[in-house]
Amino acid sequence: MSLVTIISDASHCPKTKIGGFGFWAVSTRGRHAGSGSFKKKFRGSTPAEASAVVNAVFISLRLGIAAKGDRVLIQTDSLHSIHVFTGITKKCKDPDTMNAKLELAKLASKYELTFDFRHVRGHTGVDDQRSKAQRHADQRAKTAMKKARSSAAA
Repeated sequence: MSLVTIISDASHCPKTKIGGFGFWAVSTRGRHAGSGSFKKKFRGSTPAEASAVVNAVFISLRLGIAAKGDRVLIQTDSLHSIHVFTGITKKCKDPDTMNAKLELAKLASKYELTFDFRHVRGHTGVDDQRSKAQRHADQRAKTAMKKARSSAAA
């Protein structure tokens, strides 16, 4: 068992509904900064943020940064996503956010993962390592969203 730290963020265009995600994952097995665009369009930023978490965990598992039995610390600037994942929010009407919660639960079950969540305030001038990593994830998410938006327009 190892501790895996993941910082994730999403960028969502309210006009086109296109989004991208960025993340940083680290454990004793390695580290990876990644990004990508979502295959589906989202109605808002919360389902994009929740899906960014799921994608980051999935990719971390695929790359071997996370493995069966690990404890995963997920840090995101989306407090609402944290509330959905942890059950603080009992009723969530967005099906995409609920689907992300279900997918994360499936990964937890399949790989025997335990999750801890921590809120990282986004868009601050704080200069600690968590905030820097969150800003980098945010930038990767924006770049991926803009690239996906350009591809869709072409």
